[in-house]
Amino acid sequence: MSKVRLVVTSEFEETVREYAKAGDDAPAYEQDRGEFGVAMGKVMRLSGDEIAVIIDSSVLLAGQEHGVPEQTFKHEAYHVALHQRGESLYDERDDDDEAGLAERQYFGMAAIACEESRVEMPLCRERPSPVYGWFPSLLESVESDVCRLSREYQDSDDGPDDVIAISRGFSKRFHSMVTACGYVAAVMEARECGLPDIDPRIDRRVFGEYGAEVIDRLRQLPPADQVADRADLETAAEDISELLMPWGSDIGFRWEDLLGDQSAFRVLKPAKWVL
Repeated sequence: MSKVRLVVTSEFEETVREYAKAGDDAPAYEQDRGEFGVAMGKVMRLSGDEIAVIIDSSVLLAGQEHGVPEQTFKHEAYHVALHQRGESLYDERDDDDEAGLAERQYFGMAAIACEESRVEMPLCRERPSPVYGWFPSLLESVESDVCRLSREYQDSDDGPDDVIAISRGFSKRFHSMVTACGYVAAVMEARECGLPDIDPRIDRRVFGEYGAEVIDRLRQLPPADQVADRADLETAAEDISELLMPWGSDIGFRWEDLLGDQSAFRVLKPAKWVL
């Protein structure tokens, strides 16, 4: 079983970057998650047979809402359990030489959503994730940001930097939605409740049938306190990743694999976002 190193630090972002240099994670790391707030913990696989759990010490400050510190440590502990049992899929597609860049990107998003959903399911039996409550606001924020990004792109000269700006901007927002679906699915499954109320206009523009299908598939995953068959987890992540391209296309954007391990970002519905 892997050794686990617990690090509680007031220099969270710098500590993660330092550990990343010696492990498998890329050195680039930002604690600020935009619509997702601020990351308070991270589990990292180091070289050899060791896992680091890094926690921002501010989670232990006086005045925290009751249960927040405990939930943070439990959340990261479940991530460790998945790593130790060989059930984490984060690096699965990175090792697939036959998969293109776009395919790896979609699978990576799906794998993160799967793991976050599994980790949150047992925690949500005790306390529902706050993501469930502000999921409609997240979707509204994504819709507003995509509208702004699209208008800026349409007003640009369509140069390489302009394409990079809208590609990165949409990717960040889309990834936030997919990850949030994992938390929402966990609450729905653990608490036996329905989707939070989403404004019909926002639903049509950024969530739709594909977002609902992603959540339905995530709900079928076993919680992190149950041992799972890795092949079943890989199938679930594949199923979800195959929903992400049509979901993005329905919104109006798509990544496509090209020859030579290249990918292209397509703007499919410009009129939808500038009118």
